[in-house]
Amino acid sequence: MKTNICHVEHSIDVKMPLDELFPIITNPENWPVFFPTARKVDIKSRQGNCVEFTIEEFVGKKKLFSHLFFKIDQENYTVAYEHDPVFLLKWMKIQWSFKDIGNGWTNFKIEREYDLIWPFLLNRLLGMTLVKRIINKHVKNYHNDLLEFVKIYNVLKFFEKNRGL
Repeated sequence: MKTNICHVEHSIDVKMPLDELFPIITNPENWPVFFPTARKVDIKSRQGNCVEFTIEEFVGKKKLFSHLFFKIDQENYTVAYEHDPVFLLKWMKIQWSFKDIGNGWTNFKIEREYDLIWPFLLNRLLGMTLVKRIINKHVKNYHNDLLEFVKIYNVLKFFEKNRGL
């Protein structure tokens, strides 16, 4: 059976302990602070480990509005969510996982599966190239923004800790 499903995986090591990074990143209200492409987040509801929200963000030069349902697993340090159909996507499922890698560092991995609105051949050709390139650039921007935020966060923590110097 032919499948249109595409898969993209990204991973980044972040100099921040897992117990600090996880609650910061998994709170969508924080995103506009450290992800400049995330323009506006509006929380619709919070119930237990689930958060429903809308986000206005830029992907490349295109402004997208998404309605997301986050499921946060604080015990296993994972987040799962799905994008509503947007732009060229029929659907996109995203899984985040966080892992303590020692010495105050955390590995943050993002896995995406998606299907596009095109027929099989066009989907395979463009889904594996064009859309994957757009996603890779989008994630690279987020990674760079996150690393800048972490630098500032760590500097502020250092000065707070060493006020008496």
